[in-house]
Amino acid sequence: MSSAEFSIDADPFSNAGYDATLAATVPLALEAAPGLDIRQVVFEVITKSSGSPDIVELGAIGGGGASPAPTVLDDLDVTWPAAGIHAYLIRATINDGQRVNAQGVVEIVPEWTKERLVAIRSPAGMRKIAPAESTQYSGSGGWTDSFNEMVELAAAGVAGVAGPGPAVVDNAVVRMDGVGGYTIQSSLVTLNNNGTLSMPNAQSLLGRNVGGLSDIPMIATDAGDNLNIGGNNAALAGNLNLDVPAGGTIVSKINGNPILTVAATKLTIAQIVDYGRFAALGGGAAPTLGTIGGTGPTAPGQSKWLSIEIGGVAHWVPAWV
Repeated sequence: MSSAEFSIDADPFSNAGYDATLAATVPLALEAAPGLDIRQVVFEVITKSSGSPDIVELGAIGGGGASPAPTVLDDLDVTWPAAGIHAYLIRATINDGQRVNAQGVVEIVPEWTKERLVAIRSPAGMRKIAPAESTQYSGSGGWTDSFNEMVELAAAGVAGVAGPGPAVVDNAVVRMDGVGGYTIQSSLVTLNNNGTLSMPNAQSLLGRNVGGLSDIPMIATDAGDNLNIGGNNAALAGNLNLDVPAGGTIVSKINGNPILTVAATKLTIAQIVDYGRFAALGGGAAPTLGTIGGTGPTAPGQSKWLSIEIGGVAHWVPAWV
């Protein structure tokens, strides 16, 4: 005898309920090949949880979505909603669930009407209950199993996170409160919709050292609206390193104007004075110089010229080693 028992994406009817994935497209299909007396199969949504959208292929509640070719009885592909937490009670009906017997009397055929509940769960694993649901999801405890699941999840803390309410600062970054894992608290740090992270003055951004033993001040603002690398009044145990790729420069600006530029072979201060470039001796007459010794150079022979540009004009300073 033909039966309306149907699979959902090859998941057998014996599993009763079906946990769906958001936006997935899956086939609904009779599990057994229908007999010659079967002329039509209709899949429809009987009830759905509050706020759940219609399933396009099945239409509104009670609308019915016939298989693509009722005479062929092919699979019917349906697409679940793209977002949200939902429950749908889906029914498959063969020949309107009834037939005319040998005596010419219309009779209901129970095997020709079957239902399954489709659930799209929350990230925490909870599901909604559909109106008129009984055992279409769980053949043992019925809808009470779902209620019991929610109680157990809440007891485990999944649904029992407690916040600082009733009023908090908008966009405040949430922090865990304690080590229990179920209580959250607000903070003085905010993250707005544009991705700007803000923290109060006189606070530091810290980095954890490799050993995980101490915090290292990285950057901070103080009460004078100053930006301090290395934190406020905190001595770094290590070095402050600025690594620049080959050919790159480090530029310090005030109001957008470069004040200090450091390149591989040149240091520029306020675009006026450049120093750090050495020039070879020119082979001309020797200049008159002072004596050597003391805290100055000890070798009498000049080794290089030090070029200093002032106002774009090169000036030369003798250099010794």
